[in-house]
Amino acid sequence: MLEKPSISNLIRGSTFFQHSGIAITFVFMPIIASGVTDSMFEIGIIVAAFAFAQILSEIYFGRISDKKGKRLLFIRAGFILCAVTFGLHYFADNTTYLLLARIGAGIASGIMIPPMIAYAYEAGDGKSKVASIISFHALGWLAGIGAAGIANDEKLIFLISAGFFIIGFLISLKLPNLKVEKIIEKGTIKKVDIKDLKDEAKKEEENDKFKKDSLYQIKSDQILEEESRKITLENMNYFFQNYILFHCEKTFHFHYFYICLLLLL
Repeated sequence: MLEKPSISNLIRGSTFFQHSGIAITFVFMPIIASGVTDSMFEIGIIVAAFAFAQILSEIYFGRISDKKGKRLLFIRAGFILCAVTFGLHYFADNTTYLLLARIGAGIASGIMIPPMIAYAYEAGDGKSKVASIISFHALGWLAGIGAAGIANDEKLIFLISAGFFIIGFLISLKLPNLKVEKIIEKGTIKKVDIKDLKDEAKKEEENDKFKKDSLYQIKSDQILEEESRKITLENMNYFFQNYILFHCEKTFHFHYFYICLLLLL
């Protein structure tokens, strides 16, 4: 009976195919760029566009991954998008299409690299295996460059690259959900279970509903209090009006009696 592969080996496999798919395109990229333009400046832009897009993507999606705590979502999405964007290089036959393909590939690869490193760190036993897992970055580059030399075809390498990413995606499907660090706010970190994120979102919705109901109740109480205050003022006005009328009537009767008494005398 075959033993189930460990998490570390699954991460190593995913990392290996991740960087193999990226590296295989680097060997021929200047040559491919020179085939669509004669400008050395444009060739440099096409080659550098991938790294520039990847840096921005890693910064943005790395932070999003930390806030959401959903490592596997970004890892798997990155593999799929890389398979698509690197495969589209096969159809890039002019400067514009090739530049857009390189930018798209840079963004796609930047989505999964930071979550993959974070996942390897969080899955490591005492973080001792992280270095060996990260070393598969270099091994993947070695394999990718070697595969490019063996293929020796400017178009075929992109199909092979897409195949590498698909294999990496299939391996990532076997990675288990982990309790990860989710950043609640700046300087505050909380351990969460990815499976419980939906329950947490549901609780937040219930809390929002409770807050809305509470505000409605408070507003209703305020309205009732205002109405009660109005009724009290009306009763007080009615009392004073009757008191004044009674007092005036009593005073009139007294004066009338006094006048009659004087007339009799």
